[in-house]
Amino acid sequence: MERYVETFTSSNVTIWFKLREDIATSTATSTAYRLYYGNSNATAGSDTNLDTVDNIFTKDFGEAGLLGLWHMDEGAGTTINDTSGNGNNGTFVNTPAWQAEDFPQWDGQTITPFKNGSYLVFADAENDGITLGNKFGGLTNFFVEAWIQPQTLAAYRFVMYKEASFIFAIDNTNHPALITGNGSSWDGWKVANTVLTMGSRYLVRFQIEGNTWKIFLNGQLDGSGALAYSGTGNNTQGVDVGYDHVGGQNWNGGMDELRAGTSMQTVDEANARYKRRLWVASDIVAKDGNFAAAGAEQALGMG
Repeated sequence: MERYVETFTSSNVTIWFKLREDIATSTATSTAYRLYYGNSNATAGSDTNLDTVDNIFTKDFGEAGLLGLWHMDEGAGTTINDTSGNGNNGTFVNTPAWQAEDFPQWDGQTITPFKNGSYLVFADAENDGITLGNKFGGLTNFFVEAWIQPQTLAAYRFVMYKEASFIFAIDNTNHPALITGNGSSWDGWKVANTVLTMGSRYLVRFQIEGNTWKIFLNGQLDGSGALAYSGTGNNTQGVDVGYDHVGGQNWNGGMDELRAGTSMQTVDEANARYKRRLWVASDIVAKDGNFAAAGAEQALGMG
């Protein structure tokens, strides 16, 4: 069975593998998974076997309401392709630089989690960015999520920007932050709790739920509150990624696995995405030999 060995010490082992079938909630019908030790012929599946990692972990979560899904795995060219089926491809502004590896940070790991992939680095000094055109207007619920690596802090750096409608960014105090507008004026900045570190990699999600905002960071809710201006404005304004075509507050650093849509995320889902695992509300998980309640990741960990 293909598996990913997260840790293996004399006192602890954490192993992830895909379930061949759902674990039943009834103990009378539960599927049995047994681990055997001492088999020298077993195929190694470790952090050095990236094919195994590709097959066990995922970049596609199958969530409803996707408006755009940009894996940024093209590795060359001047376009990022939208694989959500909505055709919202992005076009380079100036010269964001392709990096020949997938974004190598997830759940505190330092390994490269996927064998195949790439990501982009934006240089503020070059005014690098991506334009998506006029879209994402008139929405009550909306989110943007990305893996990011800031290389300059103490300044506003935009992840996604729709003029007079919304900005998702890192603010000048190094916090994830968002702001919404009504087409002619802006509400105040809504700021998450965590201070980011230059060069570190984070999964950040900005979420508008009507008159409520939420920011998730590395699988945890990091801030929430009320919005004076709800929704996402109209479609007459363009949407930019990593780029501020008005004020020059461009992203500076790495970005990967960008997605946008209308589905609202729970903390359990956020945690699963940070670990790049599927999450299904009807699933349960086994950890430390115990079965947890419904609403868990579709993977098995034993630690």
